[in-house]
Amino acid sequence: MKIFVSWSGTRSQAIATAMRKWLPTLIDRIELFHSEDIPKGRNWHTALVKALHDCAAGIFCVTPESLKSYWMLFEAGALVQHGDQPTLFTYLYGIDELAGPLSHFQATRFDREDSRRFVQALAELVSAKDDKSVLVRFEKTWPSFESEVVANTLVPVQQLLPEFPSLFDEKKTFHESLPDCSDKR
Repeated sequence: MKIFVSWSGTRSQAIATAMRKWLPTLIDRIELFHSEDIPKGRNWHTALVKALHDCAAGIFCVTPESLKSYWMLFEAGALVQHGDQPTLFTYLYGIDELAGPLSHFQATRFDREDSRRFVQALAELVSAKDDKSVLVRFEKTWPSFESEVVANTLVPVQQLLPEFPSLFDEKKTFHESLPDCSDKR
């Protein structure tokens, strides 16, 4: 089964990229489409629309920065046009709930327990035969997936909020990751 992976912004992209590597190691019959799959030189919009048409479900990696992404909403709208029961997974990082169109779909928080249920739902969707082995692989690989996501989502605060330094009259550099930046005076 082909599943579309949607992202918008640096941290959302980091999660989508990690998920693109991780999920196929858990579920054998899953094929993920990520925008990085579009070959160089190709019309990306045409390829994106074709992928949206070809995919039966979508995974949306949502961060605070991507909440109002027009592209994510466009992609979600295109995916829900398929059949009577569209399947759209929202994977939340740094937020607890959604508002607007994406809130109509049951969300997954970035934590071990909720992610386990997400993987189990994906396995059921693609009719994975050995559900127990999927969960065994999940338990073995979750720590490395979690570490990769956390490491790759630590970006300088200025990258997330370019206007932020102007609020502080040059007292900070804002080239640190957000947790490090908040510890300096």
